[in-house]
Amino acid sequence: MKIGDKFQCTIESVAFGGDGVARVENMVVFIPFVLPGETVIAKIRTIKRDYLRARAVEILTASPERITPVCPLYNRCPGCVYQHSSFKEEQEIKLSQLKQLLHGVVEMENITASTAVTPENALHYRNKIVLHTLKDHGETLLGYVGRDVSETVDVKNCPLACQAINDELAVQRNKPGFDHSIHAGMDVTFRYTPANGVLMWRNNPPKNLSWLKEELPFGCMSVPAGSFTQVNPVGMKALVELLQAEIKRMAPEKVIDAYCGAGLFGLAAGLAGAAQIVAVEADEAAVQAANYNFKQYNLADHAVAHAGDAGDELSELLIDFPESGVLIVDPPRGGLTPKVRAVSIRSNLKRMIYISCNPSTLNRDLHTLESGGFKVVKCVMINMFPRSSHFEVFTVLER
Repeated sequence: MKIGDKFQCTIESVAFGGDGVARVENMVVFIPFVLPGETVIAKIRTIKRDYLRARAVEILTASPERITPVCPLYNRCPGCVYQHSSFKEEQEIKLSQLKQLLHGVVEMENITASTAVTPENALHYRNKIVLHTLKDHGETLLGYVGRDVSETVDVKNCPLACQAINDELAVQRNKPGFDHSIHAGMDVTFRYTPANGVLMWRNNPPKNLSWLKEELPFGCMSVPAGSFTQVNPVGMKALVELLQAEIKRMAPEKVIDAYCGAGLFGLAAGLAGAAQIVAVEADEAAVQAANYNFKQYNLADHAVAHAGDAGDELSELLIDFPESGVLIVDPPRGGLTPKVRAVSIRSNLKRMIYISCNPSTLNRDLHTLESGGFKVVKCVMINMFPRSSHFEVFTVLER
C-alpha cells in the first residue's frame, strides 16, 4: 500500500474526534465524514507504522442516518464533524465513544445520555465564537483555522453560532473599514447574552467593559466578558439541573467548588441547599464576580470565593473535610492537575462531582481516582457541543 492507493472497506465505528474506523490488510484506517455500517471507496492520504489515514472518495452503501450538511464550509472547517449525520446517530455515536473510553473504569450501566439537547437546538446554540484573522495577498480572511492548520477558513455565517451573532458578524463584515481594522494574527470575539445583546472585541475585551448578565435556570449571573462560561445555554441548564439534584440527594454540610469561574456551580449548590460553599478560581476577575453573585442571591453569609491554584487551595481546604462534604471540579480540557488528584486521594473526601469537557483526560483522572478508592456511581453524557466532536460529561464519584 502507498499514498494515493484506493481500497474498499466497511466502517466499523466512529472514534472520538469524528473519524470512522475501518480495517484494510490488518491495518486500522481512519476516515472522516463517514458513518457506522457504510461501505466506501477510500484513498490513502497518510501512512503510519500502525495505522492509515484516508478519505472517502465514493459512498457505495450509505447509512440511513446520513443527511446533507447545512454548511458549505463543512469539508474545510474543523468545527463540525457530524453535519453529515442525523442528530440521533450523532448522539448514539458519542455515547458509544464515552463507553469505550471509560471501559474498565466505569460500569456500563452507570453511563447514560442526557436528552436535554435535541435536534431542534442542535444548531445556533453557541453564545460565543472566536474568529482568527489572516491577510493573504491583500485579502482579509476572518474565520476558523482549517482542518490542515495551514489555512484560515473565511466565515461569513456559522451554523453553530446563535442568530444574533451571525447577524452582527454580517453587519461588521459589510462595514467599509472593517477589513482594515483587523490585522493578521488578531482574534475577533463575538459574545451574546439576551441582556447585553452582541458584543465584539479584538484580542481582549476592553478593560472598562461591564460584566455580562448570563441567564440561568434560576435567574441571572454576572460574568466578566473575558472569563469562562458555558457556551451552550441549553447544555448549561442540563448541567445545573443534574448538579442540583445531586446536591439535594447528598445534603452536604460543605461544598468546595474548584475551578469555579464566576461561581455557577457553587451558586447552584447553595440554592439547592448546601450549607457552606467555598469556591476557588485562578481568574481574579471571575472571583470578584462569583462573590458578587453569591451576594445577589443572599448566599454571602455562607458562600465565599477566593483566588488561587486549585491544587494549592485544596491542600488546605480538604483537611478535616466533613464526611458529608462534596468537591465539585470543572477543570479545563487538560483535566485535573496531578496535585489535585493526589490531594483528593490523600484526603478523607468521600464524594466528588466531576464535570468534564474532555473524556480523554477524564478517563485518565478516573483511573487515578479509582486507585485511591473512588468509584463512579453516575455518568451522564451531555451533548453540549452538537455537530462538533466534543461533549460534556457529568460524573459522580463516591468512596
